Amino acid sequence: MKNPEELVPMDGPIFNMTDYLAAILDRYKADAITRNQAVTLLLDFMADMAAAEEGRFGGDEDEIH
Repeated sequence: MKNPEELVPMDGPIFNMTDYLAAILDRYKADAITRNQAVTLLLDFMADMAAAEEGRFGGDEDEIH
């Protein structure tokens, strides 16, 4: 399975949330990832966004603190 971040890196100068979510959906529709993998990517994305909103996202290490 290829990671959608390879298409739209989150650490790029301009991160477009819609493009990232569309990349996950496109991979699922193309049968490149399973439904469970798509759900996991979406849940990870939502957790990262929630952590960023609360200021707990480290950014450099891609870890929640």
